[in-house]
Amino acid sequence: MRYRVVRIAALLLIIPLGVSCQTFRMKKPPPKPIGSFQRVDRGKYAVKVDLLSPEQSKQYFGVNLNEMGIQPANLELENKNAELLQLSLDDIYVKDKDKYLYRPMTLDQLAKRIYESNKYKEMVNYGAKDAAVYGAAGAIIGAIGGLILRRGGAGQGGAIGGWGGASAGAIKGATQAKERATERIKDGLGQLMMTASKIPEDSKVKGLVFFQIPPEEVQTLKALEIRLTETETRNKLDLELELQISPENEKKR
Repeated sequence: MRYRVVRIAALLLIIPLGVSCQTFRMKKPPPKPIGSFQRVDRGKYAVKVDLLSPEQSKQYFGVNLNEMGIQPANLELENKNAELLQLSLDDIYVKDKDKYLYRPMTLDQLAKRIYESNKYKEMVNYGAKDAAVYGAAGAIIGAIGGLILRRGGAGQGGAIGGWGGASAGAIKGATQAKERATERIKDGLGQLMMTASKIPEDSKVKGLVFFQIPPEEVQTLKALEIRLTETETRNKLDLELELQISPENEKKR
């Protein structure tokens, strides 16, 4: 009977290893922007923007970023100018109908937001292993201690040791889950995000920009605004792309 108690305790601690929850993972990079929401061609430059839907978000990232309050935008900028153009992320933002501005999230902000929205799933997927390993070790040590001290025997000692070990493992597992998740998110998105850059003549750059916008506010977005700077003359090129999200598209979000 005592043997069964130890065995059951070990089984209970290993169960989380079989649980799998959907968390962020790069499934495939988004394609080149096609300008599904808006495109502008002003002679000196051209811009295309696609706002990714929840379905596209899950297709590329494995999770619905939109319901986490993150709106991804896929941008392409083309320099048709005879001069070098400078792009700064501080000069990109979206504006809603009430004139509120949303600026791009940094990679650190993005990773933190995604992890915090999925931390319990991340802990199950990446932290349960430590809880199980520590719990099993605690059960064995507790069982031996119970036999030596003869207080409750192997069964009671194993159960107490198992749960104590599981608690220690849960703490370590949670820490490792956060570190692994954050690193995985940064590795997955870091190379895909639009960065501050110089755009040479007759060339294009593309990348993802992420805005922290509540899902219910997405339909209020009115425009994406970008400012480019001619590096030699320091002239500013301001452009505004209208974002009109139809009710049909919003229902899909």
